Amino acid sequence: MVTRISNNTSVLDLPGTCDKATVTDVLSTKACVTWNRPASDGGTAILGYILECKSVQSQDWQKCNPERIEDTTYTVTHLNANTAYTFRVAALNKVGSGSFGEESDEVITLGKRKAENKDENYMFNLNILLCFFIFTLYDLAFMLNCCKIS
Repeated sequence: MVTRISNNTSVLDLPGTCDKATVTDVLSTKACVTWNRPASDGGTAILGYILECKSVQSQDWQKCNPERIEDTTYTVTHLNANTAYTFRVAALNKVGSGSFGEESDEVITLGKRKAENKDENYMFNLNILLCFFIFTLYDLAFMLNCCKIS
């Protein structure tokens, strides 16, 4: 909101509140978060955004980005698999940070990728098969040695 004191002077304010963030493309360790610019810039340009997230099991919000985000889309990384999260966004201008918008709908990151599980199972089954093969050869060699005709 901009308050006019006279025709030549205006008071700058904090930016308005961002709308509720939308979360898409949720994987096991990352998610894409998008939002809209606030209706009011506070009378000065929006410099960026602060994006926060929290697991639904926690009361503490944490910054998702080390520096301000200049766009209205950000891919959050380093999330934990099989965890429910919510996100919220605040706009920044040269006066400061506006209020955080409503938190996003809850999203749950995916579990461990099936490809990783397949590789582990494949190696385990290969080891069992190899052991079985070695013992079968040993038994065959033993039987041939015992049944030798002199």
